[in-house]
Amino acid sequence: MGSPVKTYQTEMYENFGFFATWLPGDPIEVGDVGVFEEGRFRREARLSDFQIPCQVEVADNASDVQFTSRNGVQLSTSAGASAGAVGELRMSIQFTGDGAFLFHASGLKVHRLGNRPEVTAAVLGLYERKRWKKEWLIVEAVHTAARTTVLISEDKAAKVELAAKSELPVPVPVASLATPDAKVQVTASEGKVFQSIGASNQHPLYACLRVKDPFFGPVDLAPFRGPDDTGRFLERPSISELLGP
Repeated sequence: MGSPVKTYQTEMYENFGFFATWLPGDPIEVGDVGVFEEGRFRREARLSDFQIPCQVEVADNASDVQFTSRNGVQLSTSAGASAGAVGELRMSIQFTGDGAFLFHASGLKVHRLGNRPEVTAAVLGLYERKRWKKEWLIVEAVHTAARTTVLISEDKAAKVELAAKSELPVPVPVASLATPDAKVQVTASEGKVFQSIGASNQHPLYACLRVKDPFFGPVDLAPFRGPDDTGRFLERPSISELLGP
């Protein structure tokens, strides 16, 4: 995995506190069990494979997100009407550094593991019986999105021009490349740019937990008492662990 993608994943993590799924369209679900491998989460099992129930809680509210890298992105937009009075947004994205990126998502909604105490107790029991690998991660939260657009420059200078057409009256109400009713297409491109445009029903962000492993001695398997104890036994991996050397 090249450094431009590492820049994308690092800044997304620093801004959202979640790992950016790579590739953006890779399938990932709450309750997946797996490991990090070259900047990606690789699923090896599901909690259900160990007869551990996985209850998922879905947030009531959804949000629309537009985020760009701290440096190296210049946007210019214009709105107007095409034939038939169809609303049209034109966007020019100029990248001035490798790793510069744009992330747009609509209908972003978080799904979380709802029964963490029960899962924690069950996983600790498996760990004690040597049926749970210490490197295994549990996906405990996933953001789903109705539509997602991700652009990442792999050159020091690159440019992408797009047009988003909407059936809504002009001007286009939101300057987003993930508007659900918009039809987005590339009209011009220069340089090398990773492009995932207007993808539906992706899971672009996720979070993991794993069993804590103290520097000295075995994992502390004192009796698990409930929700307040979860943090004693499970921890979140860092972004450096995902990205590796």
